[in-house]
Amino acid sequence: MHLLNLNITESYGYVRSSRKPKQEYKRFYKGIIMSIFSGWFKQTQSDIEKGLVEVYSQMYSQFAGITLKDSRNEVIKLIAIFKEEAIKNGTANLPDNYGDLLLRVAESGNLNAEKCIVKAHKEGATDEDIREFWNLSIIERRLVFWSEDIFRLASFKRFKDEGLDPEMASAKIRKMFPMYGDPDNEKHVFSDDRLLPQELRGRVDKYRKKYGATYIAEKVTKYNTYNAYVREEIRNGNL
Repeated sequence: MHLLNLNITESYGYVRSSRKPKQEYKRFYKGIIMSIFSGWFKQTQSDIEKGLVEVYSQMYSQFAGITLKDSRNEVIKLIAIFKEEAIKNGTANLPDNYGDLLLRVAESGNLNAEKCIVKAHKEGATDEDIREFWNLSIIERRLVFWSEDIFRLASFKRFKDEGLDPEMASAKIRKMFPMYGDPDNEKHVFSDDRLLPQELRGRVDKYRKKYGATYIAEKVTKYNTYNAYVREEIRNGNL
């Protein structure tokens, strides 16, 4: 795979547990995502991996109700899966400054890179947003995607247990969490409810940290989805 053909919506990996997740998962989730996008792990590759194992092990231990040792083993296995998949799809050796490279190559006229950058800009992402997201290692990105997936799945199951049908549970999830991916890959591509570009993750997480979940949850009640609220805040210059 060509360097600049990296799939933005990389596939998820899963760690499964039969134990019921604890309710305090939200606090751990926010801390992890903010740590990732604050550049906390911008050290050597081996330091990055050690830091990721420890942070995600603590999160998953609290979430799944398992020991830290068992959680650490699961996260190590998960990272090994991500590495193997990265080797297979040709993304294992992306440079640490991939975001900077992507911007430079787009500016020089590479059509693949330019298409990626134009799409992100169209959705409100800045060059700094693009740089921040794509300068993360592929393992960092995959762990962010995985953690989001398990939290959303846990919330979905909880809502169904409370009596909501799948459609209503999904609608509630879309009010609780921002949804990321290719904005052009949904049926209603002109709706504010469509997927947000991956490059906006860092800015959205900083906004969430600044204003708090309670404030945002109250504001989102006026919109169909969290994504629609994010887009309105971007248009208003607040995000």
